[in-house]
Amino acid sequence: FLRTDLVDICSVFSKNNKVSSLFIPTNGSRPDAIVEGVKNILEACPDTRLTIMFSLEGLPQEHDEIHDKAGAFASVARSIERLNFLRIKLVKKNQRFGILLNTVVSNKNTSNVLPLMEYVRSNIRVDSHNLSPLRGDPKDGSLSEPSGEQFSQLVARAKTHFAFYAESARVSAEV
Repeated sequence: FLRTDLVDICSVFSKNNKVSSLFIPTNGSRPDAIVEGVKNILEACPDTRLTIMFSLEGLPQEHDEIHDKAGAFASVARSIERLNFLRIKLVKKNQRFGILLNTVVSNKNTSNVLPLMEYVRSNIRVDSHNLSPLRGDPKDGSLSEPSGEQFSQLVARAKTHFAFYAESARVSAEV
């Protein structure tokens, strides 16, 4: 959503390549641009399924520290809240889009992922909340990926959260 030509890019792929689905990851730092961008993409690409995926690595203080930006958590929450209001407005036009949340799991947040997932379930309306292990070379050299066993155990403990979103999706599909 930092690109001023994002709508044009999405439109070209949708029309020329017959792309049926667009997936846009974001850190949620620009709520106004995100909401405006989603509205414009849906208008330009009415037959394309749009999904926006936000990154949230911890509760407010931890997320802000990991991203080295004060207010980063609040910005994500505000972006998602505003997109949910937009969804309500667009239901009459039968324009739908998905809102996902992904938590990148590292050595710094492994123990706090489940409390974050609890918080999100109770306070932030998303269609799904996924977990990914840290990959690549992070800017912060003190971050590292969790061990395979740590990540597997975390995923096993998060199964009730995954089931919650799966059930919510099933109920939404029936409506």
